Amino acid sequence: MTSNNNDQYDQNGPMDDDQQQDKGDYNQNPNNGDADQPEEVYQSFFGPPVNGRKEDTQALILREGFTGMYNLQVYDKHCFVRFHTKSEFEAFNKHFDNFVYEGVKMFATESKKRLIQYPPCTRICVSNFGRKRPTDRELYFKMSPYGYVKHISMKQRYAFVDFDTVEDAKAVMEALGPNSNQQDFHMSLEYCQEAPKTDFTGMVLPLTEIFKPDHEFWQKLVSTIQGRSKAYN
Repeated sequence: MTSNNNDQYDQNGPMDDDQQQDKGDYNQNPNNGDADQPEEVYQSFFGPPVNGRKEDTQALILREGFTGMYNLQVYDKHCFVRFHTKSEFEAFNKHFDNFVYEGVKMFATESKKRLIQYPPCTRICVSNFGRKRPTDRELYFKMSPYGYVKHISMKQRYAFVDFDTVEDAKAVMEALGPNSNQQDFHMSLEYCQEAPKTDFTGMVLPLTEIFKPDHEFWQKLVSTIQGRSKAYN
């Protein structure tokens, strides 16, 4: 049975406009027929957090026997708990919905947001920072020892990190793990849909906006055209 307390929270988590657009980019299933297909993620909308702390909430979940949890995101009044298997996900919701802990009635239900887990690729989404949000420089120095970082795109509550090769991204995931507790901040890592490749076909660059009228480029261009014109004549 679903708790009536769920209506007061946003089951998709707090997001601003650009987050909703970007989140949609890597949560959509690009079913292109490849052998490695994204897998659906089973995510529970759960709360309230125990003492408002991630550590206490995680301890309660493990103490109740749910060791298959692989990702826990904690907010002020609710959490998101992810499982690899549907059976443990359903058992978790059944166990914790209307569960009473230290006099507080808890809720647990299926998150409305459909998520998928991507196979290894060159892009990693970093999220669940906790109270301290790292800078792009901090992320770079945490990851660069394990793989070549090409680009980091920072958002309000998460970041995209693009690597040179799939092997670079794999090395980072193996070194840091899906849940990494750093000395000064926490972060969760997961593969996500790769950034779309930029197509420069048909791209036109107005040379007059690049070179000034008195630039030597124009003299060389005229000389080249005249030289080729004489060659054809």
